[in-house]
Amino acid sequence: MYMPADLSQWRNQDLPQSYLNALDQGLSKMKNVNAILRFSYDYTAAGQDTNLAQVRRHIEQLRPILAKNRDNIFVWQAGFIGAWGEWHSSANNLNTDQNKAEVIKALLNANNNGIYAKLQLRYPGDLMNFRNNSSLPRGAASLGMHNDCFMASKDDVGTYYPRGSGRSSEELRSFARENSIHQVFGGETCKPLAGARTSCADILREGAEYHVSYLNYDYHKTFIGNWESGSCMTEVRKRMGYRYVVEELSAYVDQQNSNIVHWSAKIANRGWANAPDWGYKLYLVVNGQKVLLNNRFSVQPGTVQSFRGSFLKSQLNGKAPILLIDTEDANYSGPHPLQFANADDGNAQKAPEGPFRTGLALKWLLSI
Repeated sequence: MYMPADLSQWRNQDLPQSYLNALDQGLSKMKNVNAILRFSYDYTAAGQDTNLAQVRRHIEQLRPILAKNRDNIFVWQAGFIGAWGEWHSSANNLNTDQNKAEVIKALLNANNNGIYAKLQLRYPGDLMNFRNNSSLPRGAASLGMHNDCFMASKDDVGTYYPRGSGRSSEELRSFARENSIHQVFGGETCKPLAGARTSCADILREGAEYHVSYLNYDYHKTFIGNWESGSCMTEVRKRMGYRYVVEELSAYVDQQNSNIVHWSAKIANRGWANAPDWGYKLYLVVNGQKVLLNNRFSVQPGTVQSFRGSFLKSQLNGKAPILLIDTEDANYSGPHPLQFANADDGNAQKAPEGPFRTGLALKWLLSI
């Protein structure tokens, strides 16, 4: 869920405690829904932001709220600078390379180096500069990107314009595509100009190329309307983000020790993107006990991966094993499971918790 936060009332003063309390309460209510945050001082083209010291102060004020509600935040768009918080047209000269580096340093420090929520920047040129900046915290290497004029012109309305960097538009695009393999890419379309790609074929191609995790459904209506009239909106919704599908499950008893049951699964990712790197692990839950199958779960888009594990036959106790992808990372205070896309009644009933009921033939397993 996109959460734009307007800080225009407090350009020259601290954020009031009443605002911080309201933000905290709003985020704390977002159970099973992840926020996409952006803070800006001006949601118009004027770019009336504030000075660097005030930005730093506001980020420091927001820091404990982000830490407290980290389970409910998907990405934090860098914001703060310029028009719409999109890092251009700053009335206070915040969009210089030096000032942008200072803002991203403050954001990374407040965000535990991008561990609590994935940070996103608006422009690929900034991503490239920060990746090679040794003075920034190590989290600068894991920044994602939000493109707020996705496919809307030849250079996506300036997104891939060289801007005096010496890099060509294609170099910037190539970097964005590569970066999106491992970092979160999303955004929205905007008013289409010359060179816009608005068809179903366009979104299905570029959605995969840029590993799109999310897009604004409300904007721009030209794109949304074309995808709906072209009968691809259902496919776009299915492909966006990760889409893990359990393709194959099997279990067999060990030939040497009849009390040991070996278990295997093939899991495909039919989505455009991978899940965020939050330390996910794959478990088989047998009679309430977790059996670790994979210590670092990840299936790249368009691929199928095999996983294997073992458990004792006595652990079953007449109950079907359950498949679960979850994180036990200390940076997260509660369950943060991924969902399987298989149409399964048990899975649907347990959607917030994430388990997938395997439906393995228990009579066969228990009769051995």
